[in-house]
Parts: sequence; structure tokens; C-alpha cells
Amino acid sequence: MNEIHIQEKHIYNSLNPLFKNNGYELLPFHKQFRLPTRNGYRAALIAVNGTRYEQTIELNLGIRLDIVEDLVSQFIRELPVSYRENTTITASYGRLTEQPYKRFLVKDEADLSAVCKRIEEFMTAKGFKFLESFDKMRKIDGLVNRKPEQACYLLNNQVVRCFKGIALAKMTHRTDFNRLVKTYLNYLHKQWAPQAVIDNYKKFVRFLRFYSLN
Repeated sequence: MNEIHIQEKHIYNSLNPLFKNNGYELLPFHKQFRLPTRNGYRAALIAVNGTRYEQTIELNLGIRLDIVEDLVSQFIRELPVSYRENTTITASYGRLTEQPYKRFLVKDEADLSAVCKRIEEFMTAKGFKFLESFDKMRKIDGLVNRKPEQACYLLNNQVVRCFKGIALAKMTHRTDFNRLVKTYLNYLHKQWAPQAVIDNYKKFVRFLRFYSLN
């Protein structure tokens, strides 16, 4: 077992009581703590990278809406098999604390303990509240579709954002659905998205026009 794995185990063991008390289960294989919900799940994802002498630890909070991911996955063929574990939105610790590129640097055990304490304080003060507050389709729709002309910091892949955004717009019955259809189509063209992606987006829109949750 290398040193990075040892530190991951230390982090999980240190944080597990806090997350367990809030209903989250530790899933080491997926490197996250997860709380199943009626519509999907909430998760705190922990990524450790670096060398045996120095690591960076990154914390991301994610919310998955199964219905959105299941619909989108039918129309984006390039998605990896692991996409079934993707979250609908993901917010980094840095973004949520107005430090966009924040990573925790760890060089020794003292640093590691300090990082675990920082994560505990953040989750208690803000993290769990964020996950609970935004685990609603209309809230996520607002975050993704409020400024469709701009990149959405809650999604790493802005092409996939176009598909998720228009799915959310349909399911929340947005009155500006048609405007969003055009906005995201224009974005795909401007980004020189492959023709197959553009064609699938158009197919997705046609599908959504007749789609009903009932």
C-alpha cells in the first residue's frame, strides 16, 4: 500500500464519524461519502494526488438526479461507462469558499490532521447545508440555466451542460425553454462540437418536446 492510499484511509477514518452521523455512507472504491435520496444521491468526493512526499487533497460536493443523468446518457454516446456514477452538479470546496483554485497541501501528519479538521468545520458550517438546500430540481435548474450564455462552474464539461440544462428546463416547465434550446445549440456550434453531438442534441430536444414525467 503506497503512502497516498495510507493517507486516503486516514482521511476516511477521521471523517467517517461526522458523515455517518449525517446519514452518509463511506464508499472507498468511489472515493466518497454518499447519502442516497429519493431522486438520486448527495456526495462528498475526496481526491488525493501527488507524490509520497507531498499530496494535494481536493473536496467536491455533488448532487445526482437520476432522471436527468439517465435521459442525457441516452443521447451522448461518448460518455464513459463510469458516467452512471456522475453527479448532476459538482461544487468544489474552493468555489464554495470563493477560492476557486483551492487545494489542501499535505506534507506531513500534522498537515493531514489539520486538513481533516478544516473539512469537518466546512461541512458542519456550510457543506451539508449546501447539499440539502440544492438537492431540488428547481434549485439545480436555477444554477445551471440562470446564465446559459456563460460557462457553468458546477459542470466541468460545458457540452454536457447543454444537454443537462435543456433536460432540466423541460422538467421544470421553464417558459424560456425554446430560447434555451437555441442558446445551447448556438454554443455547440461556436465550440465546434462534432456534428454527431449536434445531431444528438437536436434529437434530444425533439424527444423532450413530447416527453412527460407522468
